[in-house]
Amino acid sequence: MLSTHASTNRLPTSTEAWRDHCFPLAFEVDIEDGRLHRVTVFDSAYVVFRDQTGAIRVLEDRCPHRMARLSDGRLVGGEVECLYHGWRFAADGRCTRIPQLEGEKAIPKAMCAKPIPSAVRQGIVWIHGLGENVGGDVGGAHARDIPTIAALERDDCRTIDFSIDLPYGHDFLIENVLDYAHIHVAHDGVRGGGQIGLAGPLAFDIEGRTASGFSASFGRSNGGRVETGADLAAARVEFVAPGLVHYWSEYRSEGASHAAPGRIAGLALYSLPLGQERCRLLYRAYTNFAPLRDRLRPRFWEHGFQCHLLEQDMAVVRGQAEAIARSEEPLHKSWRPLGSSDTLVLAYRAWLDEFAAGRPDAIGLRTRGTDSGRMPDARPTSRLRDHVAQCSSCRRALVATRRVRTVAHIAAFVLLAVAVCCAPSSLSIVLASLAVASFLTNRIASALCHRLTKSPDNGGEPANPPNC
Repeated sequence: MLSTHASTNRLPTSTEAWRDHCFPLAFEVDIEDGRLHRVTVFDSAYVVFRDQTGAIRVLEDRCPHRMARLSDGRLVGGEVECLYHGWRFAADGRCTRIPQLEGEKAIPKAMCAKPIPSAVRQGIVWIHGLGENVGGDVGGAHARDIPTIAALERDDCRTIDFSIDLPYGHDFLIENVLDYAHIHVAHDGVRGGGQIGLAGPLAFDIEGRTASGFSASFGRSNGGRVETGADLAAARVEFVAPGLVHYWSEYRSEGASHAAPGRIAGLALYSLPLGQERCRLLYRAYTNFAPLRDRLRPRFWEHGFQCHLLEQDMAVVRGQAEAIARSEEPLHKSWRPLGSSDTLVLAYRAWLDEFAAGRPDAIGLRTRGTDSGRMPDARPTSRLRDHVAQCSSCRRALVATRRVRTVAHIAAFVLLAVAVCCAPSSLSIVLASLAVASFLTNRIASALCHRLTKSPDNGGEPANPPNC
């Protein structure tokens, strides 16, 4: 069985203690050389970057001088330079330059930025939430808190990695991705979604609930039992506390009744609590038998489909979160759940009752924290801000397509003007044809720009897009 290795310790039950855990910040591939990346965890801000050796480093996103954001600055020789007064910090937080310091005075040690323990595991950047044990890596007991998936260690395993920021708390994200029943309805006819005609009762076999989470087999219900197919030995899911939902399939060998070790396919969904009612999803689909077209498809193009799926859920989940925030009733009184579809969701909310009741923002089936009435993030959503700004592949694609769009626009008018000025000849026909080709190229590039930047709230580009 493909398994995720998680800590078995009971999770702390206060907001501050819940930070005492490892959290996934971003995919390693999206941390670009020469760029500062700002990420928050429980509203605490960090700046992520690569040093001169290419190693990923994390500092608290605060200049010790007057608390300006280091992420607003720039990288100079692998060091972070504050935009406000030019103070410069090495990868370990040591202050190496203060332009305003008089003469040959030594830089006081107290002028350092705070380094945050970090690690890269299976292509994901992790930090320890409290950031104690100042140093470069998440080591010792903290390293054991990072969940890993055995299948991802295989040489033939291919992944699709995608991340997006969402305008609601990470508990609503976890509930959403555990809700397998909504896929055929909410994502009817969408690539990577389902078909509404296949919606029907489901069955689940949950295998206990501990502080580390829970796991289950699931599938279509056959008289209340999990039904499997000719090739599929089992469909499995596990929630690994505090923020990973992992789906995978176990396949049968040809002509056998047991699981086959050769074929693998799964989906790992990591949730990062950015702050009050904001979260980040790190989505990773993996398999070792993807068709050739999927292996050749550019990463940024695949991300368009994933954005569309998550944007379909945004309005529904945000509306649900708003209704629950306004309600004073516990969920076990206000919900009308079905055992044939909501088993995993109920298991998660009951898990919050048992293991997270001390968290002010926690909403269990029977318990609610003191901050559980906070409304979701009301800012208009934007694919450019919520995904492209943090994705290296989509950023590069957007920069390239904007350049192509501009060049093609200019070329179309220049070529057409020259063709009109030329006397009728074969050259004018060629120039006119090239003008038409340039115009079509401009339209294609414009369509791709729209795909990369559109806002699901208004269907267009945001008024003030980030610098991409």
